[in-house]
Amino acid sequence: MNRFGLLTTHSPSTIKAHWAVLLLALIPSARALFAQGRVFWQEGGVVVCDSTWAAVGEAVAPDGTGGMFAVWADTRGNHESVWAQHVDRDGNMVWQENGVFLRGSTWSPQQFSAVPDGAGGLIAVWIDGFARPYVGQVTAQRVDSLGRVLWGASGVVVVGTNLGRSFEVSAVSDGRCGVLVGWVMTPTETTDVVDSLCVQRLDSLGRPCWGSPGLIVTVDTLHVRPPRMRPDGYGGAYIAWADNETSRYGTLAQRVDSAGQPVWPVGGVRLFSSSCTPIELTLTRGKVFVLSGIAGRIQAQLLDPAGRILWGPSGMLVRSSTGHIGGAHGCDGGPIGTYVAWPEKRAEVYEVYAQLLDTGGNRMWDTLGVRVGSTFSNEGQEITAVGAGRAGFIVSWPEHSAVTGSWDIYAQRVDSAGRLCWGTAGLGVAVDSGWQSYPSTATDARGGAIVMWGRSYAGESLGLCVQRIGDAVANGDARPVTHLIGPARIRPNPATDFVLIDMQGGAPSLEVLDVAGRVTLTLGRTARSGLVSRFAWDLRGVRGRRVPAGVYYCREPKSKCLLGVVTVCR
Repeated sequence: MNRFGLLTTHSPSTIKAHWAVLLLALIPSARALFAQGRVFWQEGGVVVCDSTWAAVGEAVAPDGTGGMFAVWADTRGNHESVWAQHVDRDGNMVWQENGVFLRGSTWSPQQFSAVPDGAGGLIAVWIDGFARPYVGQVTAQRVDSLGRVLWGASGVVVVGTNLGRSFEVSAVSDGRCGVLVGWVMTPTETTDVVDSLCVQRLDSLGRPCWGSPGLIVTVDTLHVRPPRMRPDGYGGAYIAWADNETSRYGTLAQRVDSAGQPVWPVGGVRLFSSSCTPIELTLTRGKVFVLSGIAGRIQAQLLDPAGRILWGPSGMLVRSSTGHIGGAHGCDGGPIGTYVAWPEKRAEVYEVYAQLLDTGGNRMWDTLGVRVGSTFSNEGQEITAVGAGRAGFIVSWPEHSAVTGSWDIYAQRVDSAGRLCWGTAGLGVAVDSGWQSYPSTATDARGGAIVMWGRSYAGESLGLCVQRIGDAVANGDARPVTHLIGPARIRPNPATDFVLIDMQGGAPSLEVLDVAGRVTLTLGRTARSGLVSRFAWDLRGVRGRRVPAGVYYCREPKSKCLLGVVTVCR
């Protein structure tokens, strides 16, 4: 097929997908025409942890209302301890100053995961490097919306080292105010290694649901590396990992249902015929998108919910290079496809590049990728990327200044046509003397992002900061008006079958939005008493199907004001 689509042998569905992407590229939105990047909070960011304690291993997650949860470790006290904070959409610290204490008396906690609990709080999961009474145990803690720890003073042990040493942990929500945790476990530290990949579900009270140690997804005679997880929307999860069964790493995937049983063939589905390890797992229009790579190659594979491979045994090539390629990140682009960003060493420096794969696995931009940012720090472990809805995706990275000698944080929004929206150099998120490093990014649910980073000067840690970034259009800040006004009375909440919503003001209709800001349906008033309107929702969407478990927002259509949050559980 030539570039005009003549003499093609592609299927009609593939041609339709190509034309959809082409039309989106040729018809730029007002955002693309007028947008420039800007920071929304104070210059230099808002302080999350203002201390000289070395902060390490931070993880972040969106709170669904434009804010962010953060988890990290620092050296307060005799040993490293674990802390958490909730930052609201205006940059205010919701919980106590310098964070909520989750666990102390531990050495080298690592592999942090931050998971919203669906009820305004957070579930944090991590590995204790040298914790008492276990070494290398997986620990979890839940914090409610008021900043109170719910699973004991030091959290709950997902698995201790009486069964083996654990590492490479990952976690996702179970949609019922609990969490699914995946990790790799090695019974001994001898050269005769037998790795197991395990998954466990903790319910809303922190109780393990699938026995001890949980579901063993696979056992390998050499090494298992590293699990990547995403919720399947039905109380289970998709999980991808690498094994070393044939003396070379290969990528496999499995789906685990809400009862802790494997859905796909035992041992998992092998995704590629070549050697590679998983980098990222995301969902695209109900299908599972897996990024893998090794040395100078990044490739991708797509699976349907039944575990069938859609892009052939070799998958689709994202980028192949003789230079070094660092860790890639993928973001769901909805009907367009999947966005991918990665660092690559070209001409002796690392730079950040991006690509869009359509739903057929075709590279839609320059085959070498679109250059996003200038010189990059090292091997690519510090870039982050989050989706910006129909506006494309946002990439952030640390950049060295040859003038000041400092390390700064920059960001760029790339739209669906591969255009750089925030200038050729990107947006300076944190530009200051000293070191700004290790950015972590979460979506702000309004087409922008919240970035957290560590800061230091002359070798001394100065804590953690956050900044919200997004578009500034010609008529000012384009963020939607979503202020809470007189919260509605919602019951039962969480809801499993139905929910009643009583709203002040007598409005005749009410919109229900998902966490991405999409209108799930519009409810009509079922009763009225004075200025109070009642709405009944059977937890079904506009097509009559039950909505997935998660957080939903009630909005008054005329004023676009949020009135409350509904947590839907299975």
